[in-house]
Amino acid sequence: MAKTRLNREMRERLLAFASAKAVSPTHDKTKEKAYAAALPLVLTAVLKKYPETDMAILAKYDLAAPDACLIGYSDVGQQVKVTLREADAPVCPKGYCRSRNYVWPAKCVAAIEEFNLRSEQAEDERRRIVRDYKSLIENYQTAEDIIEAWPAAQTVLQGFLNAANRSLPATLPLEALERIKALNVGAGTQIDA
Repeated sequence: MAKTRLNREMRERLLAFASAKAVSPTHDKTKEKAYAAALPLVLTAVLKKYPETDMAILAKYDLAAPDACLIGYSDVGQQVKVTLREADAPVCPKGYCRSRNYVWPAKCVAAIEEFNLRSEQAEDERRRIVRDYKSLIENYQTAEDIIEAWPAAQTVLQGFLNAANRSLPATLPLEALERIKALNVGAGTQIDA
């Protein structure tokens, strides 16, 4: 049986699949641990400046909203930024990320820096994994070769492989073909001009 050559659409779908599924298990675990350590310290500092009771009153008047982008300063003036998940974001007065500044305690700064470092490492590893898959996708010529090297790609390529193995092309709907045949009954095979 002939192999199915990869076309541009197949390659684009494979690359999107690889980008969506690429994870670095070891780096993601350390990132999650660092996030879990930093979150309570960050929330404590934010709630100290903006108590929940005050934010509830502002929220009634649409003047407060969750803010996941938090910028603060250490006690020596070092700017430290952390981006929380939307689900964990504390409610703060509305405005831009840079319009609210916090004073992070030394322990909080260390935890945020550890989380930022682990996040950067996890993202670098994810990018490396995507580059590896991109190299595989660009250098292999057939779908079967890709599936042999990367079995998970079969879920993406299955529709293309099924379409390639049909005996009739599915380029024209059957109803349209029947209508065309009905119009040409008795008229020969030429279209009158």
